[in-house]
Amino acid sequence: MSESNSIDCRSRTDADQMPFEIDAFFGDELLSRLDEHQSLIAPGAPALGLAELSIEVADDAWTLRWDGDRVHLASGRSAGNRFRLDAQDWTDIVHDQITPMALITAGLVDMSQLGMDQLMNWWVVLRAALDGRPVPTNADIAVKAAHRSFEPDDDPSDMRGFLEDAGYLHIRGVFTPEEMSVIEADYATAAENFAEGDFLGIRAATADGERHLVRMIAFERFSAAMRELKADPRIAQIAAMTGCDLVPPSPTVALDKPVGIVNGIADTPWHKDCSLGRHSYQCCSPVVGFYVTDADADHGHLRVAPGTHRALVWSPDQRGLDLETRDLAARAGDISVHLSCTLHMAVPPTTTPRKVVYTRLDHIDPDPEAAQAGRARLNALRAGARVGGLSAKD
Repeated sequence: MSESNSIDCRSRTDADQMPFEIDAFFGDELLSRLDEHQSLIAPGAPALGLAELSIEVADDAWTLRWDGDRVHLASGRSAGNRFRLDAQDWTDIVHDQITPMALITAGLVDMSQLGMDQLMNWWVVLRAALDGRPVPTNADIAVKAAHRSFEPDDDPSDMRGFLEDAGYLHIRGVFTPEEMSVIEADYATAAENFAEGDFLGIRAATADGERHLVRMIAFERFSAAMRELKADPRIAQIAAMTGCDLVPPSPTVALDKPVGIVNGIADTPWHKDCSLGRHSYQCCSPVVGFYVTDADADHGHLRVAPGTHRALVWSPDQRGLDLETRDLAARAGDISVHLSCTLHMAVPPTTTPRKVVYTRLDHIDPDPEAAQAGRARLNALRAGARVGGLSAKD
């Protein structure tokens, strides 16, 4: 793991994960961590509007309360927000294998006595205590540079500096429109291999009831042109620009975004690619988007919140923060790069469908076998919630 490169912010390895007793965690370790990182918690926490939260693990419960300038932790239940989960889920949350959002998305959290904002805002405080990251203020997400686009032959150090600062890049004309036309033609051929119900082929419906194939995972299995582009030196140059040791591109996810989707998700709302878990094991990974068609107000486009890759931000409406957002218009053949921790969303098309293919450039795992085992839990939750097997998506 790199200490000098700001996009490699990994702080854990799966091989180092240690079991713990939950009673001892609440009675000793969490109190110690809250005290140790009080200076990182106190500046930002008051703006979160924290109400009491009871964490109920099996038959035991502990209540968190913001009291003056610090967190107060006591055993027992509160009459307010109640977060109920089993011991394995809590262990995985503490180890950052999953987040509360992963459990919510999978339908495993009783929300009848729990506000999502309260749960996720307390999660920010918990991660600050356990990971030594600040509860964010506006200063933590401030970006130096205004939006700009780059050309392929621009200075790589300028691109890297912008990516580290803003959390995204737009590079014009990396590929030709003709190269993208070949990829677009492969969409129809590939689609024949994704039957209804295939987990690797996600569908969504328009108002007329027609179900559209909007996501094809591992698209390159059916596109020789996509396989060639993944291995193209132009992508290798983007990986080298980051200054990180990255593995070859992950399986591609081909997105087809029709106009007027009313059932299912073709255009994902605000999220980080690590929003379901494992931030401290794999972030920030660059996610590369190949613009098969144009992206603009008519086609839809990517929207990012610059600077959020540096901070514990789970929502664009997170209390205490004034997030800037930027829209990324692009032409066929352009490339976008967003970091896995950058908050982003897809703006739906209004008149013309959009096609884009994503792949992720992951950091090298120090222990690939342990990392694979660590990912199994999160992948199981993703499968149960039909989120998909890859995070490379907008």
